[in-house]
Amino acid sequence: DMVRSMMNSIAIDGADEYDRKGLSLSGIKELLEQFEYALCGITRIPATKLFGRSPAGLNATGKSDSENFYNMVEGIQNNKVKPNLVRLVEMLGACREYNLRLPDTWHIEFEPLWSMSKAEKADIEKTKADAQRTRAEAINTLINAQVLDVTEARNTLAEEKDYIMDRSLDAILQRSGNE
Repeated sequence: DMVRSMMNSIAIDGADEYDRKGLSLSGIKELLEQFEYALCGITRIPATKLFGRSPAGLNATGKSDSENFYNMVEGIQNNKVKPNLVRLVEMLGACREYNLRLPDTWHIEFEPLWSMSKAEKADIEKTKADAQRTRAEAINTLINAQVLDVTEARNTLAEEKDYIMDRSLDAILQRSGNE
């Protein structure tokens, strides 16, 4: 091959033997696919993200691949990147040369990797509202059975951070207590 000319020919004499071997490329596709799978396994990045492939398999949407990938990235952010950034900012704040004045309380927050759709947000809000309604009905039942006082119920609900106290609930509790 080193003496081959620009015309892709070589000179041989009668004593030389020249034979051209056929090279089969069958199986290369499968070999490359296995290499891609190995690369995805090592990097923990799904093939849908790393190679832009569409999800394979029955009923495959790629949603679980994305969720697993985003969870991995979030873990790296919180366990490796964030502590190092906090340390770096604290060191910069301690250096007098930079005149960096850090606030008394500060934190590092990463942009969310996954944003919920409007339907998912509405579904979560509906689930929270249903849970609050069920809780209010349970407390109302306890008040009607005279197991719980109206003031105790109001104080209990006021202590819960996820519960929204409003005047309509006060009116319901007042009616329950008066009946």
